[in-house]
Amino acid sequence: MVGGEEMDVEVGGEEMDVEVGGGEEMDVEVGGEEMDVEVGGEEMDVEVGGEEMDVEVGREEMDVEVGGEEMDVEMDVEVGGEEMDVEVGGEEMDVEVGGEEMDVEVGGEEEMDVEVGGEEMDVEVGGEEMDVEVGGEEMDVEVGGEEMDVEVGGEEMDVEVGGEEEMDVEVGGEEMDVEVGGEEMDVEVGGEEMDVEMDVEVGGEEMDVEVGGEEMDVEVGGEEMDVEVGGEEMDVEVGRMVVCGLMKSGQRLRRKKKKKHFSVLSRRTFDVQLHKLIVVSVI
Repeated sequence: MVGGEEMDVEVGGEEMDVEVGGGEEMDVEVGGEEMDVEVGGEEMDVEVGGEEMDVEVGREEMDVEVGGEEMDVEMDVEVGGEEMDVEVGGEEMDVEVGGEEMDVEVGGEEEMDVEVGGEEMDVEVGGEEMDVEVGGEEMDVEVGGEEMDVEVGGEEMDVEVGGEEEMDVEVGGEEMDVEVGGEEMDVEVGGEEMDVEMDVEVGGEEMDVEVGGEEMDVEVGGEEMDVEVGGEEMDVEVGRMVVCGLMKSGQRLRRKKKKKHFSVLSRRTFDVQLHKLIVVSVI
């Protein structure tokens, strides 16, 4: 126990439970192995292997699906491995799990750095930056400033959520630029460039997105987001959000003006693969 703080660690079958000060709780399982972290009101849940990551930082929630992996920004981390170093007061937490290292600083500026296999996750909550590398995939998120950078395979996505939300996506050699606020979307696919105006309205407004057979329903105000990707459905409640869908070959994303509806329309000149649907929400 550290201060009012309690830590419970099991390594093998292996569960780790940590409570740090003001009701913050961390639960870690290593092997079958789940790590659950609650920092303040913030909970982070990450599964690396299966692998799901759920993170909520303050009032901010992020939901990301990478491959079969789902990442939800709520502060929950699941890792696999071994050594943990925790300093609570200053407050720094350093975790090495297998080849995997996790670095967490919880204070005015909470920073978390996680490396799982080849995967690295960097989270700063306060500043607030999150950097995640999963496989070859890297995700960089700054919430507050607010910038998000995601690299999935060769693909990089850059999102800034603030006064001027900007989204930059590179898929293969292809780059997609999205600004939501001034609301411009700039897409370059194989040398070709596409400009799209994007209105993301907040206040009881509903947004409908269809990508391939996949449908995404977003209600902002109430505020519910419903996403179906493949046969999978994802429900998210948000306040303010950015939505990015990487498109299928021969398709592009266009907004129907009368309805707040985005649909994927056929266009042979564009050749883009739908790798995943990424939904980022900031409350």
